[in-house]
Amino acid sequence: MGAGVIIASAQRKLGHESRVLATSPHPFGFKEDYLLTAETRNQSTGKYSTAKRILPTPARTIIRKILRYKTSEHVVDLWKPYYDNYDILHSHDNNPLPSAVRKHWKGRMIQHYHSAITTKPIYSDIPSFVSVPTILRKIPDATWIPLPVETEVYAPSFRYKRGEGPIRVGYCNQSIDPTKTPYIPRREIEVAIDKTNRKATACPLTGIIPHEEMPQYYANIDIWVDRVGLGFYGFAAVEAAACGIPVITHIDEDIRRKHVRNCPFITVDRNLGVGDAIVRLVQDKELRDQLGKKNREYVAEVHDSITVARQCVRRYEQMLKVTT
Repeated sequence: MGAGVIIASAQRKLGHESRVLATSPHPFGFKEDYLLTAETRNQSTGKYSTAKRILPTPARTIIRKILRYKTSEHVVDLWKPYYDNYDILHSHDNNPLPSAVRKHWKGRMIQHYHSAITTKPIYSDIPSFVSVPTILRKIPDATWIPLPVETEVYAPSFRYKRGEGPIRVGYCNQSIDPTKTPYIPRREIEVAIDKTNRKATACPLTGIIPHEEMPQYYANIDIWVDRVGLGFYGFAAVEAAACGIPVITHIDEDIRRKHVRNCPFITVDRNLGVGDAIVRLVQDKELRDQLGKKNREYVAEVHDSITVARQCVRRYEQMLKVTT
């Protein structure tokens, strides 16, 4: 839902009516416009039962309560308040929406895939977006929509002016997403920092930090080490780069050539290069400054939320022309 919230906000800035409908609050505080909790569903239809089901999500596999409607009419009643004023349904859900909803939005719905462990399309007859180009291997007819970032919020000007001190190396040390844990090179980071003779220190991102507080975290780091081994960079890499921070990550060579030839991120292999890249950046301030500037320029061109929102709107317009 995070990408959906950012895209919707940018679309509103472009003059469109764009709202986010969610079935549960986002753990990092991305704010939806409409929340369909069990209570609001009950108030809307008065008829439902609940069941437990294991749902795979980009963040983690969790057990949630989901609604089991007795008839499709109840689904239509629930969604009806959102039917009348909107032309397109842009779904970020990792699970199939109710058949009655899909039927109503036939020809006007698009599915957006975010999970790096996506294995196949959810639908066979609905256009698709993907957040990272590697998912195109599983959804080959999809369109890559870069991860959006609010470049006016995530900017170099927000970085603090610190005095002398060790170079701070940031990386994700959260346990909320076990699917990505194996791709965070914690051990390699620790070994590299030891080799710098205290010129660097680790500044891991731990626990759940509200998204609105993330600029403050980036303001206090000098290097960001992203996931390594998934073939492409993640949300945090985009935000850090927007703040003018050098990024170490892994981009598959075929993906780089086809989609991000001009990406200035340092790309490394898990076993070779992570530690060397950290040490080199710690020792070379000029290189850190050069890469930080290039990173900012790249993100402003490719990942700015307004640019991403326009890409989505152009696709919506194509779909509406076909259906009208």
